[in-house]
Amino acid sequence: MTFLLTDVEGSTRLWEREPEAMRHALARHDAIVATGVRRLHGHVLKAKGEGDSIFAVFHRVRDAVAAALVVQCALASEQWPTTTPLRVRMAIHTGRVDLRDGDYYGPTVNRCARLRALATGGQVLLSGAAAQLAQSHLPSGATLDDLGHRQLKDLSAPERVWQLRHPRMAPLASATAAEPAPSAPRAPSRQGFVLTDPDNRTGDGRWLLAGATRTASQEGGFVCYASPKLAALLNPLYEGISFPRLWEVRIDDAEPEPDQAVRGATTITALRLVSLPTLSPRDQARFAVVCARAAYTDGPLAGQLDTWVCSWLAGEDSSGVGARSLADTLEAEAHRGTGMANPPEVMAAKAARAAMVAARLAWLSGRTREEEGASAVELAEEAVRMALKMAPALDLQALADLALPSVGATGVPARPTAAPPIGGRILSPLPA
Repeated sequence: MTFLLTDVEGSTRLWEREPEAMRHALARHDAIVATGVRRLHGHVLKAKGEGDSIFAVFHRVRDAVAAALVVQCALASEQWPTTTPLRVRMAIHTGRVDLRDGDYYGPTVNRCARLRALATGGQVLLSGAAAQLAQSHLPSGATLDDLGHRQLKDLSAPERVWQLRHPRMAPLASATAAEPAPSAPRAPSRQGFVLTDPDNRTGDGRWLLAGATRTASQEGGFVCYASPKLAALLNPLYEGISFPRLWEVRIDDAEPEPDQAVRGATTITALRLVSLPTLSPRDQARFAVVCARAAYTDGPLAGQLDTWVCSWLAGEDSSGVGARSLADTLEAEAHRGTGMANPPEVMAAKAARAAMVAARLAWLSGRTREEEGASAVELAEEAVRMALKMAPALDLQALADLALPSVGATGVPARPTAAPPIGGRILSPLPA
């Protein structure tokens, strides 16, 4: 689900100074926001908003972005009864949520609220996950400015923040208000995570010990992941270690790019053994689904894929019937007219098949379950592989956080005996 949260900047001061004018202004504000949200297929959950805020829910990121733009333009052109115009700050974030009794709960909602707190009046901020999905579906004339990583209050993981711009949007109040206050320049992180086998040996057969520095003896060096979550998700794609352990390491050669999800390193120093998230085939399928959606933006079935992905991530289609129907449609499109497969549709179909097979696991047992689990992981691996070939610049960390928000992004100290497996068979590494 995608959330659009709004708030009137300085409303408390206006209420104290001009209560009667604010009463009329807020009524008009609520009508403008509600109309814009409904026009773009969203739903206003007013009871969730506090004070003069609005809480809106969308199935598609593109609709939330379009609604934010429409509402900001309408607010900017309104003649307000207050002595100063109402200025509204907005934030958009997408992810998995818990729905209970018609209300939404979970870290996705909390992160969106914290993101809104960074914005100033007239500004629309997007999280990294929302920006990744919206980039290819922006309204005409709209652009996204990368504001870099920001630390959100009370949240451990920083957020990459993007700002929506459009010529019709009102200018921000001042140059200093256009963006959150800049933080000190962030040096590229030298931290990484390396997988080993159960005996703590790397791919070239060398042992890792805490405090030991190792230089790779094979071309390509050590495969270093940006987070434990990515190590667990990408192991089937890059290394295929059956019962891996995870080491936090310091990368001692060339400086890594700050947002590089996977990189090769020549020299590393092992710091500590950490816990590797234990992922199910369904987790792997979720990651494949969001990667496929991010890479498949211009195909004839992109809208249908986007609609199904939103519902599936929200916990619908638990039987996999919708995934099977979508996979059949995508495969038919892949071969339509030419007799040859078109890679974008094949990729999306494999992701849907992975979701379909993962959905069946709850009803199976014994060896059949193991085989189906391996099949789901294999389909997911191939979908991600194809997505990276089609769109090499995918923000894998943002997509991983979107797919698995409840899985921690950083490791914690682990017992030396821990060797949590990733379900599935050994898969071939990604070719260079």
